[in-house]
Amino acid sequence: MIFLNTNCAFPYLKIKNLYSERETYLIWKEIEFLSINNKLEPPQKTGQSDPNAKKNSGIFIDDVYTERKFSDILQINRKIFSKEITEKYKNLSFFGNYFLNINLDYTLLQYYENDEFYKSHMDQSVITTITWFFKEPKKFIGGDLLFPNYNELIKIENNLTVIFPSCIHHEVIPIKMEKRFTNMGLGRYSLSNFAHIKPG
Repeated sequence: MIFLNTNCAFPYLKIKNLYSERETYLIWKEIEFLSINNKLEPPQKTGQSDPNAKKNSGIFIDDVYTERKFSDILQINRKIFSKEITEKYKNLSFFGNYFLNINLDYTLLQYYENDEFYKSHMDQSVITTITWFFKEPKKFIGGDLLFPNYNELIKIENNLTVIFPSCIHHEVIPIKMEKRFTNMGLGRYSLSNFAHIKPG
C-alpha cells in the first residue's frame, strides 16, 4: 500500500495497491460472479434517475447478501476504514474528522465499456471511496475520474483508490473501446464505497 501525495484545493487521498494480491484475487472472483447472467443493473437501479446523466451498469453489493460475511468484497473493503488510512486522511484536512465517525456505508460495483460515462454529480454520502479494476492489458481508453470544478483529473490504474468528500462534483470520462472487446468484461470496473454518519 502506497500513499500518494496530492496538492489540490480539496482534500483527497490516493492509495496505490490498497489491496494485496490475495485480496485482489478474491475481489476479482466476486466481480466475475456478479457480472454474469445479467446481475448488473441499469443506472436507474443504482441511484441515478436522470437517464442522460449516467450510462453504465452496476449493483449495490450490500443488497445481494443477507450478511456481509458472505461477501469477500464487503469484508475486504473494511480496509478502507483502517486506522492507518483514516489517520492519513484526517491529516489532510479538518474534513478528515468525518472519516473517524463513519458508522454506515454501502458498496456499489459499477462497470463501464464503450461510450459509457457518468456526468458531473455529487454523491449522497459524506465520504466517497473509489477503487478501480480492469483486465490487463487494458482494452479501453478513457474512464478517468475528473473533478471539473477544480480541473483535477485522476488517471485510473488497477487497484488505485481515491478517497474524497462526497460533496465534490466528479465525473467519469467516457470509455472508448473496440467493439470486438465489448460484452466480455474487459472494460472498467469500480468499487465505490459511500460512507455516512448515522445519527443517534
